[in-house]
Amino acid sequence: MLASSTHRLDWTTEVMDEGRASLARLGHEIDEADPEGLVLPRSRMLCAGLARLATEVAGALCAGEAKREVADVAASISLLTKIDDEVIDSFAFHGGASGDPGEIARKTAAFLAPTLASMRAGKAVTSEPRCRLAATIGRRITALSADAERANALFDLLAQGWDT
Repeated sequence: MLASSTHRLDWTTEVMDEGRASLARLGHEIDEADPEGLVLPRSRMLCAGLARLATEVAGALCAGEAKREVADVAASISLLTKIDDEVIDSFAFHGGASGDPGEIARKTAAFLAPTLASMRAGKAVTSEPRCRLAATIGRRITALSADAERANALFDLLAQGWDT
């Protein structure tokens, strides 16, 4: 599909179109999860555009009617991690190069834990907007999964991204 020599696509247009479409569907959820607007519009577009890759993977796996939902989950995960990254990458959070690496790692892990826990539980474990988005993503993953074992395997994979 992605490398088909018989059908060439303008991938820049494809990704940008998918990004716009994903943001049209998911923008309200993302706005609620990022009330301070930390994620810049260009970063939102990049993250949402990754849904185009997900549609190709879903198509290759014969996801059928679930293809759009798979793409939305992929875009949502990318946007959620960007929201968290904007916080933990800020000087105000980590204090710069003079900060104690062990303390920064502990602080980062503590900050990220509610996001992952909300995703796994399918319900927000705090009232933070990012946790509400994570819970929505978790419910979507569970609904798309053939069984709990597959959902948990994906949650375990995603958890690796939250390791500090």
